[in-house]
Amino acid sequence: MTEKIIYETHDGFEGSYNKQFNECSEADLNAAIEAAAKLKQTTIDEIKTLLTNGHEVAYDKTSNYYYTHDMKRIRIRPAPRPQPIMVKCSCGHTISKTSVMNASMGSSCPDCYDRMSM
Repeated sequence: MTEKIIYETHDGFEGSYNKQFNECSEADLNAAIEAAAKLKQTTIDEIKTLLTNGHEVAYDKTSNYYYTHDMKRIRIRPAPRPQPIMVKCSCGHTISKTSVMNASMGSSCPDCYDRMSM
């Protein structure tokens, strides 16, 4: 089963954490791809190839371009990051598997390592 490809656009607004990308409709996608091809003076197929290869492609100036020099962008929504595997240590704390430390009295979290190593 193939996963549906979701395209997102960035309109130039930066939130408190990062750039805000929003899912776009088929009509908005086609308009953005055409605008990107015109902006980059290339073909629509070249823009689609760039998107498929994981690139963000600029397609227009933002409303604050004069101040920020930022461009509106389109991209394919990245795959979600996998959740970390959690384990319970001998010290009693549950932490990510990659943070477990081996102490002389069993496994421990970084905070309890000194106590568990005596």
